[in-house]
Amino acid sequence: LWIVAKGAPLPTLPARSIATDTLREQLSAMLGLHPDAFSYHPVNRLDKGTSGLLCIARHAHAQRLLAAPSTPEYGPLAIRAQYYTQPRVARIVEAACFTPPPKVDSAFVCMPWRDQPAVQVGDEVRFFRIVNAAFALRRKTLCNNLTSAFRLTREEALAWIARAGLPENIRGEALSLQQFADLANAEQE
Repeated sequence: LWIVAKGAPLPTLPARSIATDTLREQLSAMLGLHPDAFSYHPVNRLDKGTSGLLCIARHAHAQRLLAAPSTPEYGPLAIRAQYYTQPRVARIVEAACFTPPPKVDSAFVCMPWRDQPAVQVGDEVRFFRIVNAAFALRRKTLCNNLTSAFRLTREEALAWIARAGLPENIRGEALSLQQFADLANAEQE
């Protein structure tokens, strides 16, 4: 997985007036390749004056950034990506575009920053601590994971979950970003 923070005023691709010092040249240099030998085919680009995150990932990893609740790919990476950015697959990059070609296709993922996080939380550290706790043991209920991570009794964890308006037997991987925010914003007693 490559995540590139492209700042302004770095161009994504060479143009007539800008042949060097572009994102393509920087990536090729990082990989030790001559820019002309570097196969870099983004469908979209961030304009020279636009900042944002661009990703190139093996297709399966890209799906983890975009995953929805209750899917096997959904986890802390998807939640972090979707909390701060608006990730989308811009293009599937075939394995043949790379030298040597990998065994799987890759995906070019565009992740423009959100003006504000996707959900409002009072304490981001607490929010992400809850997210990490919810996925600590995927086969366990949210109650069991919160009990362990926050050193709560079962009754305290269930009361916290109820204050957030969630069913007591829910698993962490079933929670949406908003439900995680509701849990983070609910008072833990």
